[in-house]
Amino acid sequence: NGDCVCNDGWDGVVCHLTSCGNSSSIVAGIVAEVYTSSNTFIGKLNTPRVFFDSNDNLFPGGDVDYFSVNWMGHISMHMRANASLRCVFERSHCSVYVEQMKTDESDVHYFESHETMLSLQVVYNHSYGTAMVSLEYSLDGNTWLPVANDMLSYEVTCDQSCVHGCCAADNTCTCDFGW
Repeated sequence: NGDCVCNDGWDGVVCHLTSCGNSSSIVAGIVAEVYTSSNTFIGKLNTPRVFFDSNDNLFPGGDVDYFSVNWMGHISMHMRANASLRCVFERSHCSVYVEQMKTDESDVHYFESHETMLSLQVVYNHSYGTAMVSLEYSLDGNTWLPVANDMLSYEVTCDQSCVHGCCAADNTCTCDFGW
């Protein structure tokens, strides 16, 4: 329940610890794992939202064609509502899982939000050429908006618990005042 310093690229968005613990915490954003077409792990990064534009290379030196991105975390609507999620993409394949229930391609995922975090996974397989992917939500089925940064969160863990502080990032503690 404390504040954190925003990493590069996070300026102007909600950047706070939503739940702080000694061995794990829930923080704003979502985790993206990137794999080659042969399913070889390239790298992992924390991003503020589910978005990819093939004009931006996720990992320098990585192949810009034939790879996949697996975003994992939680989504919260911050209200009790019936909501819909969809993955918007070009020349690729995208699947959305909410609480391990899958929708494919252009299908829309309907769910009832109870102001709690629901598990979220978005799997994007990029083939070739210029393409993009993003995640959108709707409360009325007609108006679609990008999933806002403060609707996403993920868990970080510290293998050795933070004795006088908070686990703020994977294996990174922040100290309580005075420590």
